[in-house]
Amino acid sequence: MKVLILTTDAGGGHRSVARALAASFEEAGGAGCDVRVVDFAGYAPFPLSRTREMHRFMMHHPALYSAFYDATNARDGWVINGPAVGLAMEAGMRRLLCEHQPDVVVTTHPLASPSLVSVLHRHRARLPYYTVVTDFGRVHTFWAYPFGELWFAPCEETAGHLVRSGIPAERVVITGYAVHPRFARRSRPAAELRRELGLEPDRFTVLVIGGAEGVGPLEEVVTAIASAPGPWQLIVIAGRNEALRERLEAQRATWPVPVHVDGLVDDMPSRMHAADLLLSKGGPATLSEALTCGLPAFLTSVLPGQEEHDARHFERLGVARRLAEPGEARLLLQEMAAPGSPTRQEMLANVHRAARPLASVEIAQRILSRGTAVTAPPIPPLAGLRVLHNRALRQRSRAR
Repeated sequence: MKVLILTTDAGGGHRSVARALAASFEEAGGAGCDVRVVDFAGYAPFPLSRTREMHRFMMHHPALYSAFYDATNARDGWVINGPAVGLAMEAGMRRLLCEHQPDVVVTTHPLASPSLVSVLHRHRARLPYYTVVTDFGRVHTFWAYPFGELWFAPCEETAGHLVRSGIPAERVVITGYAVHPRFARRSRPAAELRRELGLEPDRFTVLVIGGAEGVGPLEEVVTAIASAPGPWQLIVIAGRNEALRERLEAQRATWPVPVHVDGLVDDMPSRMHAADLLLSKGGPATLSEALTCGLPAFLTSVLPGQEEHDARHFERLGVARRLAEPGEARLLLQEMAAPGSPTRQEMLANVHRAARPLASVEIAQRILSRGTAVTAPPIPPLAGLRVLHNRALRQRSRAR
């Protein structure tokens, strides 16, 4: 079976979930499963072809991101924006499908849906299509684009929101968040992983991440917890923020606690398996990976809009706490690193209770078991206009 996973780099989470699914399809399907991960934005016209660059810019301007998110997340936003996105990306999606000839399509980003619908409807073609949702809580309206076999939701709240947004309940499956199987399988003891990074094997270890772009108050947090002695050591991931990595590396020798600094890394599972605690922005992929690795988390920053819902989900689970300001990290670390810390024990118990480590494998198995069957034919690209028309008729009837 040829499985095509569509994603785009509008944030590291969509890509990491796509890679997790690819690994799980290969594991579950064996040699008979041909899996390909494709960035559909590479087939789109400008400005959609610059999704990654636009997202990176907005990561450094949270107010702009919040305004953009709110503007596109109006009620039934897919009804208004879907046809335009589908028309703009239709030619590229048709070329993508011709190149890869998939038997099954899976997406980890909702913008792929409108153009795929346009292609399938216009050519009277049928192709099974699955959506893997990469956010928690009240997700963006585009996740509820009403075409597909199944929607895989990371939690009950997300599933309920999809159903209230018009997705049939029988098509929504709660699986947990899809993370790479390597996060659930510790390859070596933490002490050995720490030694490889030049750290002390038995010291309380904190992993500090600013997302793929290295944003948020990461430098301030690291300075607050590394510039004075403490019973901990740090692994810092600066991501693509090379200037930040260089500044941290230049200061590292002056700090009284051991610090290892990385840029963008391919082996995040080993970094998490080497740690006792995560300090990170509120990205759902990183927090879900940490949950799978058994790590409690402190949130150093939360992006307005999408990440607010993600952060609240993890806070409700009792596996994450939000920092009021960077300096608070030191006080919380002192509490967590203390021998027999009751706060740490409580958070660890919550982590073990909430984790669903093999969600990606479950998703792959469910899709493979359904084969190439299609139960959801393409909807007309302008079907959403009927939603608005019917609503207008109901409002007119009530007014009378």
